[in-house]
Amino acid sequence: MRLAVTADGDAARPRLDVHLDARGLALAGRPLGDLAIDLQGAGDRPLSLHLLATRPREPPASLTVTTPLSLRALLRDRPGRRALLRTPFQVDGQIERAALAPLATLANLPAIRGGSVSIRLAARGTALDPTGTLAIDLAGVTGPRFPATDGRVELTLDRRATQANVRLLRLGHTEIAERFFERAIEDLARTL
Repeated sequence: MRLAVTADGDAARPRLDVHLDARGLALAGRPLGDLAIDLQGAGDRPLSLHLLATRPREPPASLTVTTPLSLRALLRDRPGRRALLRTPFQVDGQIERAALAPLATLANLPAIRGGSVSIRLAARGTALDPTGTLAIDLAGVTGPRFPATDGRVELTLDRRATQANVRLLRLGHTEIAERFFERAIEDLARTL
């Protein structure tokens, strides 16, 4: 693991660069891959955070967060909770074809034995008025109690409404999303 931090300048022109590079990460003896994190802020320029995760034999995953809030404004004005809740942000992230079996093993979910997941996130706005989309694609998800299943979950959030669409395909037949949600809600109710 390598960590590099550069902090210099003065109150009028502060600069902060943080870079974390972690190679060969593992959890419970299972390889997770590499992780790079970069945080940058200089003077009145927007703050940005970039994460890049690479996994063995799989496409990389990334997350980028930016805000017009600057390092100088943080040091000079010390914005309070209300100001931070009104501060604009932008978040973009993606994971492509991540294998579910190793993740299910780590999370102790024996109901999932195979398949992959892809996730795309795009969010912007403020904490008080966020907008965005989240798409989750499942491909070939299998388990001891169900055959290969594909699915797509799309969530859209804006000022007017929040919309969720779910589509499941099992062996080429479209499953009824309402039945899926009824079971999920019943399971959730039992755990509360």
